[in-house]
Amino acid sequence: TIRWAGGEPFISNAYLDLWEYIAKLKNKNIKNIIQTNGSYLKKKQDLLVDFLPNIGSIRISFDAATPETYHKVRVNGQWNRLIENVKWLRSITDIQISADFVVQIDNYKEIPEFILLCKELGIDHINWQKMWNWGTWNQDDFDQRNVYNSEHQEYSTLLDITKKHNIKL
Repeated sequence: TIRWAGGEPFISNAYLDLWEYIAKLKNKNIKNIIQTNGSYLKKKQDLLVDFLPNIGSIRISFDAATPETYHKVRVNGQWNRLIENVKWLRSITDIQISADFVVQIDNYKEIPEFILLCKELGIDHINWQKMWNWGTWNQDDFDQRNVYNSEHQEYSTLLDITKKHNIKL
């Protein structure tokens, strides 16, 4: 099993060349997990369709349940394209599709809506994830966003939501 992640795999020439090579091998022993932001699924549909027999699952980063929140947390992301691409993907395959959701101050109250959205889209699994600071923010900004921190002022509200929906972070 190979997990393709780190940046957006559908715009990596190296990844795309390797996927094309693996697809041509037609070796069913190689299974792949692709982690993507979902914005290029249809743009790369010819390769994706050829590669599908080798894909075990696709993980798509959402981090939101509404267009407004998506535009906040996935800067320059296109919500409508994401939703259209996920619907298209589900219509052409029954492989496992997972949704990634990094819990943070801007989106945690949308968890119930996100669960419903995933059901509507035919998403098989949700990966609830904690925030990590990869040097994107200074410590104060990160601490303000990291609602999962037990010292955060909204931590108890997050716990109430996750308990109500039987979610383990």
